[in-house]
Amino acid sequence: KLRKTLELLSAHKDSLLRKRVRAAQQAQGQEQAEWMVEWQSVRKLLLNSVKSQLVRDQFGVLGLRIFNFLSEKDPPQRLEENQICNECMVPLADGREILHAMVRLSLVQWQQVPRSSDGAIAHSL
Repeated sequence: KLRKTLELLSAHKDSLLRKRVRAAQQAQGQEQAEWMVEWQSVRKLLLNSVKSQLVRDQFGVLGLRIFNFLSEKDPPQRLEENQICNECMVPLADGREILHAMVRLSLVQWQQVPRSSDGAIAHSL
């Protein structure tokens, strides 16, 4: 039962546990496995959980929705306020207030994107 649980944990998408088969025992037909905790993955998961909890406590469910949307991809999203509020299904006034509060606490950062003469966002590096 324990081995089955360890197998399930090692196959999980968070990859917190890793299985390593010993080569010496494998030649005899028996599988001897060692299980290792991936501490970097555990640390990353814990930090993300704590960060999400703090954002939810400070800004509520709407703030958490915005924060998760902005930080879910690598590199993080770079969108205008209107796009963020539309994607997160947050009223524009509430979204702006939450975003400005997050900027004041350095949770998110503004980035000015140059525009072309016709008002569209220009290509930038």
